[in-house]
Amino acid sequence: MARKAKAAKLFGHALPSALPPPDTGNAEVDGLVAIRRRERWTPEGQAAFVRLHLEPKPDDEAALVTLLSEPEACDFGAIPPWEDDYDRAPAAERKERQKALDLVYAARTEREQYFTCLVLWGENHPKGLMQLRALLADPSVCERAKAIIATQLLAEKKPHRPEDLAAVAGLWDAGVKDLALVPVVLMAAVERDLPGSLRRYGPLLDAVPDTHEFRVACAMLVGLRPIASLLPLEWGARLLTAMEQEVLGIFVPPVLVGMPRDADFLPPLLKLMKGFVTPEGLQCIARHGDARATPFLIAKLGRDTPHWDKLLEACRGVGDPALVPALRQWTEKQRTVGANGEWVGFVEVEKVIAELKLRAEATRITGKHLAYLPASKAPRTAKPREKAKALKHRKLPALKQQRADLVALLAAQSLESKADVLIRDAWLMRATRVEEMALPLGGTRIGGLPDLPEGTPWPALGDRSLSFVAQVRLSEVASNGVLPKAGLLSFFVLDEWGDGEKPGYLEKAVVLHTLELETLRRRPLPDDFQSRRDGTMEERRPFASCLVEWARTLRLPAPNIAKGLLTAAELKRFERLEAPVLENQLLGWAKKPGDAELLLQLSSDPQAGMEWGDHDALDFYWQGDFAKVHPYCGD
Repeated sequence: MARKAKAAKLFGHALPSALPPPDTGNAEVDGLVAIRRRERWTPEGQAAFVRLHLEPKPDDEAALVTLLSEPEACDFGAIPPWEDDYDRAPAAERKERQKALDLVYAARTEREQYFTCLVLWGENHPKGLMQLRALLADPSVCERAKAIIATQLLAEKKPHRPEDLAAVAGLWDAGVKDLALVPVVLMAAVERDLPGSLRRYGPLLDAVPDTHEFRVACAMLVGLRPIASLLPLEWGARLLTAMEQEVLGIFVPPVLVGMPRDADFLPPLLKLMKGFVTPEGLQCIARHGDARATPFLIAKLGRDTPHWDKLLEACRGVGDPALVPALRQWTEKQRTVGANGEWVGFVEVEKVIAELKLRAEATRITGKHLAYLPASKAPRTAKPREKAKALKHRKLPALKQQRADLVALLAAQSLESKADVLIRDAWLMRATRVEEMALPLGGTRIGGLPDLPEGTPWPALGDRSLSFVAQVRLSEVASNGVLPKAGLLSFFVLDEWGDGEKPGYLEKAVVLHTLELETLRRRPLPDDFQSRRDGTMEERRPFASCLVEWARTLRLPAPNIAKGLLTAAELKRFERLEAPVLENQLLGWAKKPGDAELLLQLSSDPQAGMEWGDHDALDFYWQGDFAKVHPYCGD
């Protein structure tokens, strides 16, 4: 007990201590409360605990580890269930028994709050963190305590630490009985193995209702909510099947809210919501819906539907001008039932109506349905990421053979003497869409999320966050003879529209050259990535993540570039050659003349979900300084 006494001295109370048994007159309840051992907060203990957080001392860490080493410190016990005959008991007896049960609940609440604070403090100190992971593997620690440890270890950390994911996910193989522990355990297990997660954990969704396995499946869906944006695409089809089950389907919409937009989610979602409306279901319609949801929304607007704010969010997301009359009728109905113009929803409804009328006007002018119409020109942002067809890249001949073929091509126009002037090296970047987690940290990629050193801010221009488009690991192309041989180049471009703003769309680029690759971390989207998407513009999405296969090649310039290299007669013959195909490439010939050289070219590639202008390419030009790279998009 010496270790326990040391901890008690630090925190100002005995651990554990017993609650005094109440004198309820019911021996069963009195005995039940008496065997629940809990600690009590004292003013001294509270002061010591506050000091521990604000001004920790060197010996605090050892005392904390000592405290967490006691299995009793984690044993919350069980809350006594309500007895079957409780409602039939006399009023006085129910009052006394309720008082006794309140003591048990209060004790457990104090214990859990105290333990949670210990976890929050301990996870920031090496020894305390190691001890927390050890407690997860300790069979003598109850699962309720493990649920608190696991939740705190994985809370609000993106990305989560691999060691924490491993420690929490490992509990699944040990067997989990407490449903409070299931969501966080399966969240860690799925996140730890995203590519194989559906194969391993998808079968849980086949459980039969009214069984323990079915309750586990519901708990797993709760655990998928925080990582919905990370789930592989194949989870979508499996969740569609789960949504067809009446009880299990209730837990699916909160997961779909966080997944990438997919119109296939809408039909089963509308079918599920025929009987009831949930806030998450309405948010799903806002995210995945289109005009097919209009009849459903009109029907709900004709009733006293709760969650009016989410209902308006769904109307805004669907964006169908046909909703305007129903919204008008809905507001008139609200005025007749006593709102008298004081309901805050009136203002929000008018905003949605104004947006839908703007949408109707855009449709009338252009003849097609637009998500947004800035001034008189539609934004040339990337289209929604649809599934890209698998590619089989053509194998290129050896460089010697490529040169011979180009010389023969030039010879056909009597230009073989200009071969050394016209032929230039380049590196093709052949993109294949993959899951984000499949991309190695610090490797070359197109689209997805960037790998940046800790502390490096996401490039932005005021409130306009730039979009990440590619990164190049220079060691993979070290023989290019132009670029540095080490480091990582990260390319960002301004693709937000802003009427009259300078610089404008695709007129600003930032290229970061990182030398120290040991500090790289995969960076999530910044919080202000959607700051300009107030409901009138379609949701902004990162480009699809693509693995890059390098292919060394030789390229000829476009005729407008060759103009300065050839005579008028030679240029006329050169223009008879077939124009080079726009591809993703590093270095090579630029598309527009000038002193700057081409650094990177990104085509309108369906693999990455990129579309620049009218299927043009986006070029990055430089003059030997990565801090002064400028973009260009056009012919």
